[in-house]
Amino acid sequence: TPDAPTAESPGKLVLVLDASGSMGEPAGGGGTRIAAAKKALDEVVDALPDDQEVALRVFGSEVEFADQPGACEDSERVVDLGTDNRDELRSAVRDYEPFGETPTGYALREAGKDLGGEGPRSIILVSDGEPTCDPDPCEVARELSADGVDVRIDVVGLSVSGAARETLECVADEGN
Repeated sequence: TPDAPTAESPGKLVLVLDASGSMGEPAGGGGTRIAAAKKALDEVVDALPDDQEVALRVFGSEVEFADQPGACEDSERVVDLGTDNRDELRSAVRDYEPFGETPTGYALREAGKDLGGEGPRSIILVSDGEPTCDPDPCEVARELSADGVDVRIDVVGLSVSGAARETLECVADEGN
């Protein structure tokens, strides 16, 4: 489980879930990547301090193919920032199944907007792979961290290797 902001000042947190089609692939251990992602996010939600403001953003869940309009902007905040929303977060996470493309950079940029520009801010990205759309998520992570020293991006990579692993490591590195 990635570190959440400190208990003294938990700040704002956006959980970003990859619901792209590849999340239906095996994760090892007999389950799928989406099942592993859901389990990981449930554990994160359970571990959050009561005063932690948290939201959930999902990407790759609405537009199936890259040639369809909106595929590279397929990201939606499905739970607004709040402190009394744990049941809503768990319910929303359970609702998603693997579906579309992987607009990771766009989703990260939107998560940055969800957080606003002040105070401690964190993003936890749960993904399995390479983006299928611009912008480059590594560049977006660099932009977000340049916006202020209080931004941190943690990454949970699911069955990643090669270029996908390099991309997610870059996001984590550039996101402090």
